[in-house]
Amino acid sequence: MTLEQAISISFIIPAFNEEDSIGETLSSIRTGEIGLPYEVIVVDHASTDNTAKIASGLGANVVSTKGGTIAGVRNKGVIRSSGKLIVFLDADVSLTQRWFETFKQVFKQLSANPMMVTGSHCNAPAQGNWIEKYWFTNLTHEVRVTHLGTGHMIVSRELFDSVGGFDEALETGEDYSFCMQVKSAGGHIINNPDLYVIHRDYPKSIAAFIQREAWHGMGDVTSVSAVMKSKVAVASLIFIILHLLILLSLLASVESSVYIGLSLTGLAILLLFSSWKKFNHCSIRVILINSAIFYLYFIGRSLSFFKALFLKS
Repeated sequence: MTLEQAISISFIIPAFNEEDSIGETLSSIRTGEIGLPYEVIVVDHASTDNTAKIASGLGANVVSTKGGTIAGVRNKGVIRSSGKLIVFLDADVSLTQRWFETFKQVFKQLSANPMMVTGSHCNAPAQGNWIEKYWFTNLTHEVRVTHLGTGHMIVSRELFDSVGGFDEALETGEDYSFCMQVKSAGGHIINNPDLYVIHRDYPKSIAAFIQREAWHGMGDVTSVSAVMKSKVAVASLIFIILHLLILLSLLASVESSVYIGLSLTGLAILLLFSSWKKFNHCSIRVILINSAIFYLYFIGRSLSFFKALFLKS
């Protein structure tokens, strides 16, 4: 038996009430040519719809679980899997022909170097809205990445086990925490845009985008230490402080215009710098447009602080 025949691949897909999405995701796996033995494990997180039935009917191994965090759900999927290479996917993410063509080389790379996490930022559908077009699509070619999301992450079991899997205490941000653990262990994070996948359920409105970022930001505000370790959380604090300064200046009786001007200048610098840092591989036009979207992004991340302060028991 050759090395390639001996090593199998496990697709781990968490799902909660995904009857409208899970079929398309599983079909995108089944219709591709991997050329290696693989398994698909859907971890059904107490769905009340037909998610489990649909997944089982399409050949997936369905594991049922209740309670816990999404990190725990993914860890449970890994425990029940047998592959030496683990591919994490969200239930609304589709693989493409380009993914399968690229994966063959990635498989060889991970076989030779298991101390690497790869995958890619998910692409938006071709018919996506302006936020999907300018924000999410342009993220896919980010060169220097701090982490990759578990919407599409590929890692060896050896590396996953060596860092203890995902931190189940985290409500969100487990992907960032995991990648930081990998880096501390001497591993590398590689974004590979040729591993082309499509996220079919990105936010379709400004409100949904803000809500998404508010949820993702919760992992950065679990403690003072967590905040100080997160550049995004620190930038969000600056965003909040600048708005408080503007508000206080408006309430002041004298010389308020100077402080308002300084605060607005600071805010503009924060937004432009953040956009340049994230999208410096793009055109000036894209950077400028995304600096405006960054305002919405920081609103969402600021809400994470208020949720942590006032909504946590």
